[in-house]
Amino acid sequence: MSKEKTNQIVSHSIKPFRRFGVEIDECLWCDGKPYFTTEAIKDWLGYKKEKDPVSRVVRKNPYILQYSKEIEVLEEIEQTGKALPPRSGGNAFKNRGETRTTYRRTRALKMRIYDPIGLQLIAFESRTPKAKAYKIKVARLVWALVEGKLATQTENQEKACDILAEAARAARWERRAHMERYMLLTGYTASTAYRHLEKARQGDSPFDKKYRNNTNYIVSKKLELRVRKMFFANPETPAKEIWRQLKDPDTGKYPVSYKVIRKFVSKLRREQERV
Repeated sequence: MSKEKTNQIVSHSIKPFRRFGVEIDECLWCDGKPYFTTEAIKDWLGYKKEKDPVSRVVRKNPYILQYSKEIEVLEEIEQTGKALPPRSGGNAFKNRGETRTTYRRTRALKMRIYDPIGLQLIAFESRTPKAKAYKIKVARLVWALVEGKLATQTENQEKACDILAEAARAARWERRAHMERYMLLTGYTASTAYRHLEKARQGDSPFDKKYRNNTNYIVSKKLELRVRKMFFANPETPAKEIWRQLKDPDTGKYPVSYKVIRKFVSKLRREQERV
């Protein structure tokens, strides 16, 4: 049987997760996916008195282990110890005062972390009030999907284009109500919504590839897929770091400005939050 590979993670890589309406205290990103610690899952599910409830749930349901991995967290700690002076025969140093020194060392802590599927399976197998509330939400979501009430992105775009067409035909005093519907459906600001209205009046779709994300230059430079891959590999990566990775090693020049990348990354973050 092959031994499971253990990844080493530095402790400062563990950060809170605040996305999709879920708030978990400890999260780290591996291979483009968020992973959660057992202690954070315990707090999220509302366990209080039990010592290690997540491990107990996993022991009873070992199929959950396939959605987890074992890592080593490298933690730097400070320790203060006594430093005694050396003795040089007799009692010459017997009454000398002790001195204390502070030193740092790194220790490796092994822990198991769970991906989003593992997190949900642990919630399904738990019996806390928070776990039960989460099960109800998932059941309602699945039923809405079965009934066809969850619109796909393409369906939303078609509805948005219909609203823009109505707004373009409407009288001036009626246009505002249509634009408010458009902003509510798409999540765009008023300035972006009215810019889309101008495109609709010209016979163009604001969702055409040439208008997507309002970063025509990135698309024309064939950088869109590369930037998306770097962003979704670790959504916590700052826009400036992504921009630096685009630097041409031969010429030392950047294909686009930092401002363009920053706007594009902001758009990707909004896309991720709406998922």
